[in-house]
Amino acid sequence: MVKEKQIAVAKEYLAGKTLKGIWVNSEGELFSSEDLAKKSDEDAEFVKNTKGDETSKKELSEEDLKLLEDTELTKENYQVMASLIKAFEIKTTDKKAETFIEALTQFKESLKTV
Repeated sequence: MVKEKQIAVAKEYLAGKTLKGIWVNSEGELFSSEDLAKKSDEDAEFVKNTKGDETSKKELSEEDLKLLEDTELTKENYQVMASLIKAFEIKTTDKKAETFIEALTQFKESLKTV
């Protein structure tokens, strides 16, 4: 069982890093992979990086909004659209270009109404 002491070790490791989080087991060992963490200890937990999250998210969002604005939503720009879907945490039913185009178009429209 992972306790506060191990979680504190993980949070200390994450301080100042741009990682989204890290896995920690009951021995305080850190893992970047869920699979490895769970193999070492079934009770391993993911510790999310919260420090600096707001500033980096704000900067990222501004960059992503600019990219969204500048990107033509076409099949040829699938990779860019996929990264925008992930960055804005938009849920889609599948990973088809048409679905991404529709989701990003709706997202853009929702931004205009805010």
